[in-house]
Amino acid sequence: MKMLQGKLTYANVISTLCLFLLLGGGAAFAATQLPKNSVGSKQLKKSSVTAAKIKNGAVTQAKIAMSAQNALKGGTGPVGPQGARGPQGPTGPSGIAGVQAVDGPGKSMLAGTANDIFASCPNGEHLIGGGYRDENQTAASIDVLINSPDPNSPTTTWFVRIHNTSAETIPATAVAICAVTG
Repeated sequence: MKMLQGKLTYANVISTLCLFLLLGGGAAFAATQLPKNSVGSKQLKKSSVTAAKIKNGAVTQAKIAMSAQNALKGGTGPVGPQGARGPQGPTGPSGIAGVQAVDGPGKSMLAGTANDIFASCPNGEHLIGGGYRDENQTAASIDVLINSPDPNSPTTTWFVRIHNTSAETIPATAVAICAVTG
C-alpha cells in the first residue's frame, strides 16, 4: 500500500477511471440505460451477429421469415421409383346404358279445367327429366302450373299439372325421360 500511496495522484485516478469507462464501463452503462427492444437491425453493424453469438435454441423455424426458409431449402430431388400396384378396388355400380322417353296415359282435358297427368319409368330405370306433349299443338291455350318430378315418387315419375284455358277439350300426355342402366 505504501508503494501505491506515492504514485496515487489525482491524474492517475482520473485516467484509470476514464480507461475503465471507455473499455468496459460504457457498454455496461449503455446496457442498463437503454430501453428494452430499442436496438434493432438498423443499429447492428453488418456481420456483427454470428452463429457463435446466438444461444442454442434461441432461433426456431417459426422465428425465421418464410422467404429466408425457402432460400435455405435445397432443390427438388430426383423422382423415386414407382411403388407396387395396389389391389383392385370393388366394382362400382353400372352406369347409364341409354335413355328413353316413356309416355304416360293420355288424358283429355276439358275446357276451363286443371288436370294432373303422370308418366313413370319402368322398374329398374331412374327418372332424369320429363315434360308433356300437347296432342293438338295448342300450347297457347294451356297454362302449365307444375312440370316436375312427382313429390310422391321423385326418382321414377314425372308430374304435370295443366290448366286448359281454351274453349275446347285438349288431349295431353306426360313424358318421363328415363335412364336405362346397363
